[in-house]
Amino acid sequence: MRDKAASVPTDVEGAVTFVKDAPVAEIVSWSPEFVRDFLGNFENSDRVKVAEGLLSRMGESEFSVPVITESFEPVFEHVSADTVSAVFDPFDVGSPLSG
Repeated sequence: MRDKAASVPTDVEGAVTFVKDAPVAEIVSWSPEFVRDFLGNFENSDRVKVAEGLLSRMGESEFSVPVITESFEPVFEHVSADTVSAVFDPFDVGSPLSG
């Protein structure tokens, strides 16, 4: 994870671009600790931008509800409940997070 952290841009614009362009296989391998540390590099308003960038990817078919809820729970702290609910719309699984 340390090598992975070194490859992530530290400016918010670069980080948002990175999370929107990174291969899904890379993103789903991130641990909750890595996500927390990654978001922790930014001021709160910028954390929201990066978190929303991450969440925008999670409607893709390669993601699953367990992967999102286990690895990306730190993201949810930084975005509105409506934003989180929108992510789960593609998953018709009756998850409490799907709204």
